[in-house]
Amino acid sequence: MDTIRIMFADDDVIIRTGMEMILETQEDFQVVAVCSSGEEAIRVCENSDVDVAILDIRMPGINGIEAAKAITANETTKILLLTTFDEPD
Repeated sequence: MDTIRIMFADDDVIIRTGMEMILETQEDFQVVAVCSSGEEAIRVCENSDVDVAILDIRMPGINGIEAAKAITANETTKILLLTTFDEPD
């Protein structure tokens, strides 16, 4: 099986660290970058070979939804959106 190259973006350092630790336990996953903003996530996807981008929805500046739009407009990267908020919107 091929390795899935993953980029994770979240503005919360605890979430970033924890998710990176969890993802790295899977032998078929390779964490290629961990980002703290939507802007950084877009740059990484433009300059690296990323199969899956996991994006926090709520980040300051460019949020996960806007980052997802920018990434999918120019890349073949698949997007997963993540949130820890229990709100319908």
